[in-house]
Amino acid sequence: MFSIVTLANVANVANVANVANVANVLKYNSFESSAHFTVHFNSPETSVAEAKAITVAAEAEYENLVSFLGNERSPKEITIFLEGPAFNSKTKVFSYPSADKKGQVHLYRFPGEAFAYSEAIAHELVHVFRTITWPAKSGQSDVPGFGFIEEGFAEFVSIQTAPKFKGFVRYGFPLEIVVGFLIEDQKEIPLGILFDRHELNPKCVAQAYPLRASFFQYLFETYGQEKVFQLAYYEKTISKDLFSDIFTKSFDSLLVEWRRYALEKYNNYPENKKLKKAYLETTPISRFQFCKVGTDW
Repeated sequence: MFSIVTLANVANVANVANVANVANVLKYNSFESSAHFTVHFNSPETSVAEAKAITVAAEAEYENLVSFLGNERSPKEITIFLEGPAFNSKTKVFSYPSADKKGQVHLYRFPGEAFAYSEAIAHELVHVFRTITWPAKSGQSDVPGFGFIEEGFAEFVSIQTAPKFKGFVRYGFPLEIVVGFLIEDQKEIPLGILFDRHELNPKCVAQAYPLRASFFQYLFETYGQEKVFQLAYYEKTISKDLFSDIFTKSFDSLLVEWRRYALEKYNNYPENKKLKKAYLETTPISRFQFCKVGTDW
């Protein structure tokens, strides 16, 4: 059952499940609540119907994530904030979907979405699941390699649980095609570079997200879910040695095997050239700037 609450009922905010900081939500005019989500919104562009649609979509994805990650890795209550437009016409700056340190999701309205605020729900919920249920995460965020594992795992899991998602970065196309394009057209960023230099992530998003997800997909298909979960929910400090401990092969050896795997997946994919052409010509990827060797790293 859903409920809409306005500032006229703000005294009841403290009683709404999953509102950790009342002062932080007073600026939001209303919110939509369901079994596991409280969705706050205040943008003039946002309607009650849109907030409800996001709540329904989030609940559906929640069930998918619980099924994949397990009950012990699944929070019971999550807060989502529906912010304004992603592009600020005054500052000329984009804001992107994110999960904050409290495990709250912030979504922005992007042009061309299938429905308002649909961009990256599945991906951001993976971050939230990890933030709320895995205490070790809070002490790792500044460790080299953390971003590689955190973002790689989140994108990989979101592809498993929402394979038909039509937003960034696949836009509905198979991961095999996207990664095959990056390798074939020499737009691939070496995964070792992405592991060591997470500061490249904001600039090189069109490359970083699919490449990392493909690497986790390779580990999943080759070594199984248990091994991938050992890596994602590690108990040791992050380092490349983790890969040797878990997979009995060095990080560099796994990268060689992954690249061979990715090319084989692409080459064996039916109508791969046709799909690659469509991906490049019919999706927003045509407007992305790709990072270059010798310039960006």
